[in-house]
Amino acid sequence: MNLSQGLVSISRATTHDSAKVKEVYDRNAHLIEPYRLAPEEGAVLKVFNIFWQFHVCGQIVLQIKDNKGVISYWVDSQLSNRNIATNAVILLKEYAFDVLNLSSLEAYILSINERSIRVIEKSGFYKTESVYKANTPANSSVLHLIYKTQPEDL
Repeated sequence: MNLSQGLVSISRATTHDSAKVKEVYDRNAHLIEPYRLAPEEGAVLKVFNIFWQFHVCGQIVLQIKDNKGVISYWVDSQLSNRNIATNAVILLKEYAFDVLNLSSLEAYILSINERSIRVIEKSGFYKTESVYKANTPANSSVLHLIYKTQPEDL
């Protein structure tokens, strides 16, 4: 499965690209790890490599459970501000709704990750709630923002 939009494409991760993905990941691990979410128990994971001009530059993951999806993604920091992540999210969103017929997609974004908030909003997601850190004064510290989209939002 390969989907493309302009210079950006996504395709199911294979061992063929694993060395290049590891190289890009290792270069960006310090930026990716603080934002990584653990997979939900019982979820089916579909991992896609993101390509820009036919070169691996990141990954986007779709976790599926109960006909709903949760997405997460990362793109090489050397290629920021090129709409790569936005286009990858849009491609995965279309796949999730048009091919997999999921009922909704969500993304959990750390409140301090302004770039990812911009990506997800440009991709047609809307904020549905905030998750606060426990044990802070009056739950004053926002941890995650939850964004959602549905097929009719395409």
